[in-house]
Amino acid sequence: MSFTRCPGQLGDVFVSTAVLDGLRKELPENAHIYFATSPQYFDILKDNPNVHKVIPYNQGMMNIDLTEECFDLVLTPDIGIQYQMSNWVRKGQGRQLAQEMANHCNCELGDYFIAEDDSVVKQHSLEDVNYLTFHPGSGAGQWEGRNYRSWNEVLLNVKKLFPTLKIVQLGFQDEPLSPQTDVDLRSKTSYQQLASVLKNADVHLGIDSFSAHVAAGFNVPTVLLFGCSYAKITGPKYKDMTTARFIYIESEGNTGCGKTGKKCYKNRCNASPEGDAPMNEISAEDVFKSVAKILLETK
Repeated sequence: MSFTRCPGQLGDVFVSTAVLDGLRKELPENAHIYFATSPQYFDILKDNPNVHKVIPYNQGMMNIDLTEECFDLVLTPDIGIQYQMSNWVRKGQGRQLAQEMANHCNCELGDYFIAEDDSVVKQHSLEDVNYLTFHPGSGAGQWEGRNYRSWNEVLLNVKKLFPTLKIVQLGFQDEPLSPQTDVDLRSKTSYQQLASVLKNADVHLGIDSFSAHVAAGFNVPTVLLFGCSYAKITGPKYKDMTTARFIYIESEGNTGCGKTGKKCYKNRCNASPEGDAPMNEISAEDVFKSVAKILLETK
Protein backbone atom coordinates (compact mmCIF):
# COMPACT_ATOMS: atom_id res chain seq x y z
CA MET A 1 0.00 0.00 0.00
CA SER A 2 1.17 3.52 -0.73
CA PHE A 3 -0.07 6.79 0.68
CA THR A 4 0.06 10.11 -1.16
CA ARG A 5 -0.67 13.36 0.63
CA CYS A 6 -1.76 16.47 -1.25
CA PRO A 7 -4.18 18.62 0.76
CA GLY A 8 -3.31 21.60 -1.54
CA GLN A 9 -5.82 23.33 -3.77
CA LEU A 10 -8.06 22.32 -6.67
CA GLY A 11 -5.36 22.66 -9.30
CA ASP A 12 -2.81 20.80 -7.18
CA VAL A 13 -5.12 17.81 -6.79
CA PHE A 14 -5.86 17.69 -10.52
CA VAL A 15 -2.15 17.94 -11.40
CA SER A 16 -1.58 15.06 -8.99
CA THR A 17 -3.64 12.75 -11.21
CA ALA A 18 -0.85 12.78 -13.83
CA VAL A 19 1.65 11.97 -11.08
CA LEU A 20 -0.54 9.12 -9.85
CA ASP A 21 -0.70 7.69 -13.36
CA GLY A 22 3.08 7.73 -13.57
CA LEU A 23 3.45 6.35 -10.07
CA ARG A 24 1.05 3.48 -10.79
CA LYS A 25 3.52 2.19 -13.39
CA GLU A 26 6.33 2.17 -10.81
CA LEU A 27 4.44 0.22 -8.13
CA PRO A 28 3.74 -3.52 -7.88
CA GLU A 29 0.59 -4.58 -9.69
CA ASN A 30 -1.19 -5.49 -6.45
CA ALA A 31 -0.34 -2.18 -4.70
CA HIS A 32 -3.16 0.11 -3.57
CA ILE A 33 -2.83 3.89 -3.63
CA TYR A 34 -4.57 5.88 -0.91
CA PHE A 35 -4.84 9.61 -1.61
CA ALA A 36 -5.24 12.05 1.29
CA THR A 37 -6.69 15.48 0.64
CA SER A 38 -9.35 17.87 1.93
CA PRO A 39 -12.91 16.46 1.66
CA GLN A 40 -14.06 19.31 -0.62
CA TYR A 41 -11.66 17.97 -3.28
CA PHE A 42 -12.72 14.31 -3.15
CA ASP A 43 -14.92 14.57 -6.25
CA ILE A 44 -11.97 15.59 -8.43
CA LEU A 45 -10.73 12.03 -8.00
CA LYS A 46 -14.09 10.38 -8.68
CA ASP A 47 -13.69 7.13 -10.67
CA ASN A 48 -9.92 7.60 -10.90
CA PRO A 49 -8.60 4.13 -11.85
CA ASN A 50 -5.29 4.72 -10.05
CA VAL A 51 -6.78 5.55 -6.65
CA HIS A 52 -7.94 2.74 -4.38
CA LYS A 53 -9.46 5.14 -1.87
CA VAL A 54 -9.53 8.86 -1.12
CA ILE A 55 -9.21 9.66 2.57
CA PRO A 56 -9.53 12.96 4.48
CA TYR A 57 -6.24 14.59 5.34
CA ASN A 58 -5.51 15.57 8.94
CA GLN A 59 -2.43 16.79 10.77
CA GLY A 60 -2.04 13.43 12.53
CA MET A 61 -0.85 12.02 9.21
CA MET A 62 2.40 13.87 9.74
CA ASN A 63 3.18 11.38 12.53
CA ILE A 64 5.93 9.29 10.93
CA ASP A 65 5.52 6.32 13.27
CA LEU A 66 1.78 6.16 12.61
CA THR A 67 2.05 6.32 8.81
CA GLU A 68 4.87 3.74 8.77
CA GLU A 69 2.62 1.33 10.64
CA CYS A 70 -0.17 1.73 8.09
CA PHE A 71 1.60 2.16 4.75
CA ASP A 72 4.60 0.72 2.96
CA LEU A 73 5.36 3.95 1.10
CA VAL A 74 4.47 7.53 2.02
CA LEU A 75 4.78 10.37 -0.51
CA THR A 76 4.20 14.04 0.30
CA PRO A 77 4.81 16.05 -2.89
CA ASP A 78 3.11 19.15 -1.49
CA ILE A 79 5.69 19.38 1.29
CA GLY A 80 8.52 18.92 -1.17
CA ILE A 81 7.12 21.74 -3.28
CA GLN A 82 6.88 24.04 -0.29
CA TYR A 83 10.59 23.54 0.31
CA GLN A 84 11.24 24.33 -3.35
CA MET A 85 9.21 27.52 -3.24
CA SER A 86 12.17 29.60 -2.08
CA ASN A 87 13.96 28.52 -5.25
CA TRP A 88 10.93 29.29 -7.40
CA VAL A 89 10.51 32.76 -5.94
CA ARG A 90 14.12 33.59 -6.81
CA LYS A 91 13.29 34.65 -10.35
CA GLY A 92 11.43 31.50 -11.29
CA GLN A 93 14.16 28.91 -11.07
CA GLY A 94 13.17 25.26 -10.88
CA ARG A 95 10.83 22.80 -12.56
CA GLN A 96 7.21 23.25 -13.53
CA LEU A 97 4.71 22.36 -10.82
CA ALA A 98 3.63 19.02 -12.31
CA GLN A 99 7.21 17.98 -13.02
CA GLU A 100 8.32 18.95 -9.51
CA MET A 101 5.60 16.76 -8.00
CA ALA A 102 6.56 13.81 -10.20
CA ASN A 103 10.22 14.30 -9.35
CA HIS A 104 9.43 14.18 -5.64
CA CYS A 105 7.57 10.90 -6.19
CA ASN A 106 10.45 9.52 -8.31
CA CYS A 107 8.23 8.80 -11.30
CA GLU A 108 7.44 10.10 -14.77
CA LEU A 109 4.35 12.16 -15.49
CA GLY A 110 1.52 10.08 -16.89
CA ASP A 111 -1.90 11.13 -18.18
CA TYR A 112 -4.22 13.53 -16.38
CA PHE A 113 -7.59 12.14 -15.36
CA ILE A 114 -10.94 13.62 -14.46
CA ALA A 115 -14.28 11.91 -15.06
CA GLU A 116 -16.58 13.65 -17.55
CA ASP A 117 -20.28 14.50 -17.51
CA ASP A 118 -21.59 16.15 -20.69
CA SER A 119 -25.06 17.01 -19.31
CA VAL A 120 -24.35 20.75 -19.07
CA VAL A 121 -22.81 20.78 -22.56
CA LYS A 122 -26.03 19.25 -23.90
CA GLN A 123 -28.28 21.44 -21.74
CA HIS A 124 -26.84 24.59 -23.33
CA SER A 125 -26.37 23.00 -26.80
CA LEU A 126 -22.66 23.72 -26.64
CA GLU A 127 -21.81 20.66 -28.70
CA ASP A 128 -23.20 22.47 -31.76
CA VAL A 129 -21.39 25.83 -31.40
CA ASN A 130 -17.93 27.34 -31.21
CA TYR A 131 -17.21 28.79 -27.80
CA LEU A 132 -14.53 30.26 -25.58
CA THR A 133 -14.42 29.36 -21.91
CA PHE A 134 -13.55 32.31 -19.70
CA HIS A 135 -12.40 32.23 -16.08
CA PRO A 136 -11.27 35.64 -14.74
CA GLY A 137 -11.04 34.54 -11.09
CA SER A 138 -10.80 37.21 -8.39
CA GLY A 139 -13.98 36.63 -6.43
CA ALA A 140 -14.79 38.63 -3.35
CA GLY A 141 -11.55 38.93 -1.39
CA GLN A 142 -9.98 36.10 -3.39
CA TRP A 143 -6.81 36.37 -5.44
CA GLU A 144 -6.95 40.14 -5.85
CA GLY A 145 -3.39 39.82 -7.15
CA ARG A 146 -4.96 38.22 -10.24
CA ASN A 147 -7.61 40.88 -10.85
CA TYR A 148 -7.24 42.03 -14.46
CA ARG A 149 -9.18 45.22 -15.25
CA SER A 150 -9.35 44.88 -19.05
CA TRP A 151 -11.24 41.62 -19.49
CA ASN A 152 -14.33 43.35 -20.89
CA GLU A 153 -12.31 45.19 -23.54
CA VAL A 154 -10.64 41.94 -24.57
CA LEU A 155 -13.89 40.00 -24.88
CA LEU A 156 -15.67 42.83 -26.66
CA ASN A 157 -13.01 42.84 -29.37
CA VAL A 158 -13.04 39.05 -29.58
CA LYS A 159 -16.79 39.06 -30.20
CA LYS A 160 -16.44 41.75 -32.86
CA LEU A 161 -13.92 39.63 -34.77
CA PHE A 162 -15.71 36.32 -34.13
CA PRO A 163 -19.43 37.23 -33.90
CA THR A 164 -20.65 33.63 -33.77
CA LEU A 165 -18.30 32.66 -30.96
CA LYS A 166 -20.04 32.13 -27.61
CA ILE A 167 -18.47 33.25 -24.34
CA VAL A 168 -18.98 30.69 -21.54
CA GLN A 169 -17.95 32.03 -18.14
CA LEU A 170 -16.72 29.65 -15.46
CA GLY A 171 -15.76 30.12 -11.82
CA PHE A 172 -17.56 30.87 -8.58
CA GLN A 173 -20.73 32.89 -8.10
CA ASP A 174 -18.94 35.79 -6.38
CA GLU A 175 -16.66 36.36 -9.38
CA PRO A 176 -17.81 39.37 -11.48
CA LEU A 177 -19.99 38.45 -14.44
CA SER A 178 -18.71 39.82 -17.74
CA PRO A 179 -21.31 41.72 -19.79
CA GLN A 180 -19.99 39.79 -22.82
CA THR A 181 -20.92 36.41 -21.32
CA ASP A 182 -23.43 34.33 -23.31
CA VAL A 183 -23.60 31.33 -20.97
CA ASP A 184 -23.09 31.86 -17.25
CA LEU A 185 -21.89 28.65 -15.58
CA ARG A 186 -20.46 30.20 -12.41
CA SER A 187 -21.08 27.75 -9.55
CA LYS A 188 -23.42 25.77 -11.82
CA THR A 189 -21.28 22.73 -12.63
CA SER A 190 -19.78 19.75 -10.88
CA TYR A 191 -16.09 19.07 -11.50
CA GLN A 192 -17.08 16.45 -14.07
CA GLN A 193 -19.49 18.78 -15.89
CA LEU A 194 -16.84 21.50 -15.89
CA ALA A 195 -14.38 19.05 -17.44
CA SER A 196 -16.73 18.35 -20.35
CA VAL A 197 -17.38 22.05 -20.92
CA LEU A 198 -13.64 22.73 -21.05
CA LYS A 199 -12.88 19.71 -23.23
CA ASN A 200 -15.22 20.94 -25.97
CA ALA A 201 -14.04 24.58 -25.96
CA ASP A 202 -12.19 26.15 -28.89
CA VAL A 203 -9.95 28.08 -26.49
CA HIS A 204 -9.75 28.79 -22.77
CA LEU A 205 -8.99 32.31 -21.53
CA GLY A 206 -8.22 33.37 -17.98
CA ILE A 207 -5.73 33.20 -15.15
CA ASP A 208 -3.73 30.32 -13.68
CA SER A 209 -6.49 28.24 -12.09
CA PHE A 210 -8.04 24.80 -11.77
CA SER A 211 -9.93 25.42 -15.03
CA ALA A 212 -6.70 26.26 -16.83
CA HIS A 213 -5.01 23.04 -15.69
CA VAL A 214 -8.02 20.93 -16.74
CA ALA A 215 -8.10 22.62 -20.16
CA ALA A 216 -4.41 21.82 -20.65
CA GLY A 217 -5.07 18.25 -19.52
CA PHE A 218 -7.48 17.93 -22.47
CA ASN A 219 -5.01 19.66 -24.81
CA VAL A 220 -7.37 22.63 -25.26
CA PRO A 221 -5.59 25.79 -26.47
CA THR A 222 -5.20 28.38 -23.70
CA VAL A 223 -4.38 32.05 -23.25
CA LEU A 224 -3.43 32.73 -19.63
CA LEU A 225 -2.27 35.81 -17.74
CA PHE A 226 0.36 35.79 -14.99
CA GLY A 227 1.22 38.63 -12.65
CA CYS A 228 2.46 37.59 -9.20
CA SER A 229 3.73 34.18 -10.33
CA TYR A 230 5.99 32.68 -12.99
CA ALA A 231 4.27 31.15 -16.02
CA LYS A 232 7.05 28.61 -16.55
CA ILE A 233 6.68 27.35 -12.98
CA THR A 234 2.99 27.39 -12.07
CA GLY A 235 1.54 27.42 -15.59
CA PRO A 236 -0.35 24.30 -16.73
CA LYS A 237 1.74 21.54 -18.28
CA TYR A 238 0.48 19.92 -21.46
CA LYS A 239 1.35 16.28 -22.04
CA ASP A 240 3.25 17.26 -25.19
CA MET A 241 4.54 20.81 -24.83
CA THR A 242 6.03 20.70 -28.35
CA THR A 243 2.66 20.40 -30.12
CA ALA A 244 0.44 22.18 -27.57
CA ARG A 245 -1.10 25.53 -28.50
CA PHE A 246 -0.90 27.98 -25.64
CA ILE A 247 0.11 31.56 -24.98
CA TYR A 248 1.17 32.49 -21.46
CA ILE A 249 1.39 36.27 -21.01
CA GLU A 250 3.43 37.42 -18.02
CA SER A 251 3.69 40.96 -16.62
CA GLU A 252 7.05 42.57 -17.17
CA GLY A 253 7.63 43.33 -13.50
CA ASN A 254 7.49 47.12 -13.56
CA THR A 255 4.98 47.33 -10.71
CA GLY A 256 4.24 45.55 -7.46
CA CYS A 257 6.34 42.56 -6.49
CA GLY A 258 7.98 42.63 -9.92
CA LYS A 259 9.98 45.70 -8.91
CA THR A 260 11.76 43.58 -6.30
CA GLY A 261 13.11 41.28 -9.01
CA LYS A 262 10.99 38.30 -8.00
CA LYS A 263 7.32 37.31 -7.93
CA CYS A 264 5.60 37.11 -4.55
CA TYR A 265 2.91 34.43 -5.19
CA LYS A 266 0.59 36.35 -2.84
CA ASN A 267 -3.19 36.57 -3.13
CA ARG A 268 -2.88 40.33 -2.88
CA CYS A 269 0.12 42.25 -4.14
CA ASN A 270 1.03 44.43 -1.17
CA ALA A 271 3.90 46.01 -3.10
CA SER A 272 1.48 47.80 -5.45
CA PRO A 273 -0.55 50.91 -4.59
CA GLU A 274 -3.80 49.75 -2.99
CA GLY A 275 -2.89 46.16 -3.77
CA ASP A 276 -3.26 46.60 -7.54
CA ALA A 277 -2.49 43.55 -9.68
CA PRO A 278 0.84 43.55 -11.59
CA MET A 279 -0.88 41.67 -14.44
CA ASN A 280 -2.51 44.99 -15.34
CA GLU A 281 0.80 45.86 -16.98
CA ILE A 282 -0.40 43.52 -19.75
CA SER A 283 -2.25 45.41 -22.48
CA ALA A 284 -5.74 44.39 -23.57
CA GLU A 285 -4.47 44.51 -27.14
CA ASP A 286 -1.83 41.84 -26.43
CA VAL A 287 -4.42 39.56 -24.84
CA PHE A 288 -6.90 40.07 -27.68
CA LYS A 289 -4.27 39.40 -30.34
CA SER A 290 -3.24 36.20 -28.53
CA VAL A 291 -6.83 34.90 -28.43
CA ALA A 292 -7.37 35.85 -32.07
CA LYS A 293 -4.15 34.13 -33.12
CA ILE A 294 -5.15 30.84 -31.56
CA LEU A 295 -8.72 30.99 -32.87
CA LEU A 296 -7.56 31.74 -36.40
CA GLU A 297 -5.09 28.85 -36.21
CA THR A 298 -7.87 26.43 -35.30
CA LYS A 299 -10.04 27.31 -38.31
